[in-house]
Amino acid sequence: MLALVLTAELSGVTNLRPDDTEANPFWYTFKVQCTSCREIHGNNVALSRFVSLISDVASRKTIYASVAHKTPKEMNEMSGSRGEANFVWKCKNCKRESSANIKAAPAAYEQNDPPKKQKIVEFDCRGLEFVEFQPEGEWLAEGTESGTKFTGVELTEGEWFDYDEKAGEEVGITNLKWEIRTNHPCYVFIAMATVGLQARLSYLTDAAHALATTVPETSAYLMNRRNALTYNHKIPVSDVEKQHVCVACGNILIPGSSAVLAIETDKALRKRARRSNQRFAHQPASEIRKPAVEGKIERMGISKTISCGRCARKTTIQLPPPPVVGHVKPQRAKPSKPDKSKAPEAPITKSTANAVSKKRAKNRKAGLQALLTDSKAAKPSSGLSLASFMKK
Repeated sequence: MLALVLTAELSGVTNLRPDDTEANPFWYTFKVQCTSCREIHGNNVALSRFVSLISDVASRKTIYASVAHKTPKEMNEMSGSRGEANFVWKCKNCKRESSANIKAAPAAYEQNDPPKKQKIVEFDCRGLEFVEFQPEGEWLAEGTESGTKFTGVELTEGEWFDYDEKAGEEVGITNLKWEIRTNHPCYVFIAMATVGLQARLSYLTDAAHALATTVPETSAYLMNRRNALTYNHKIPVSDVEKQHVCVACGNILIPGSSAVLAIETDKALRKRARRSNQRFAHQPASEIRKPAVEGKIERMGISKTISCGRCARKTTIQLPPPPVVGHVKPQRAKPSKPDKSKAPEAPITKSTANAVSKKRAKNRKAGLQALLTDSKAAKPSSGLSLASFMKK
């Protein structure tokens, strides 16, 4: 059960309400979210108490069936003979059918100082939620003191001004704030039912895993009910749970059995980013995503894409890039500066390589001469020789 709540500053007027009659029905326009796959759809939807709306998702056209056939009241039939509703809608992502009904006629917003939140209209939603209200259409108001009837009041611009001729003053509506609140009696007992909720979630999880291989359809249904409970009680779903259970149909994702896992590296992601930039090069520069540092390609890390084998929904998990490894260069020792206070030392003369080799050769020659002298002295003198007779 959802309620549309309004807070506004009314100056000189009161009883602000939609112009909603059987002859001139008011269309409540919203953005809608599927409670099964959690997708918020971009196109606005509209519903009325007196005229049913048939939404053709394939062609994205809106057909007002009652206006075409000139019937004052028509209800949309839900598939499977499940009854009728003011609004029947099919999610284009998970193909689930949802419905909504307006519970009663809208209430009038009365002037208060300071402004107070007041409920305008209630909706009974099944399988969908309204997340943003668009105040399109005509509204009615009355003068506070004069009772002047104001018709055709438009609130799309967030404010409205007019002149009350009976009161002789300007009237206006400003500071409009729209809220969509959950209006269900069970939410009063949320604090009391916290323990029971955790036990129910644990039971559904264990039962679904026990039947995952034998009866996968029943297992998916149980996990889908668990997903609905977590969403209705505003329990956040972590990335680990998204990799384990399909958020659309409740199928337990087992890579290779009930799901297909694809991992893309940083290089592949950067290549895809370059292709997308080339494809949308005609877009304005303000809409193109720029890297965090100019001149460098943003590091994207690793991407995991898990495709459900039951409903074909793809769950993409973007992992953060690994930290940059910094290489620290060893610091070089700075040369010490000479102390100017000390006297300069005399330069030390170094022998060149040529002088050293000559000295070694000289020592070697002297050693050979000494050996020859010793060998000659050790030999005994022989007798006379031809040289002795040749001496004068």
